[in-house]
Amino acid sequence: MEWKKVEGTNVDFWKPNISEVIAGKVIEIREGTYGKQHVIEGEGLEKPLMLPSHKQLQGLLSSINVGAVIKVQLVRQEPPKVRGENPLNIYEVHVQE
Repeated sequence: MEWKKVEGTNVDFWKPNISEVIAGKVIEIREGTYGKQHVIEGEGLEKPLMLPSHKQLQGLLSSINVGAVIKVQLVRQEPPKVRGENPLNIYEVHVQE
């Protein structure tokens, strides 16, 4: 029997700064430990990027399917409600019609 190495999609994670925008076509939706994660590719991106699995962003992306062209922006961060937790990231999502 011969063994073949399984290769995953060459994807990086998008780690945005405040006001950073990313735009592209959704090419895949992965189900992960923390929910669904959308993978997009677009002009200016070296390779596909996986969007963060932040709760507020997942809510905005819940109706977005593979093939949609979207623009995502990290608008701001709000302080955590519980000391020691991470700040809440607030996003805006736009879909091309």
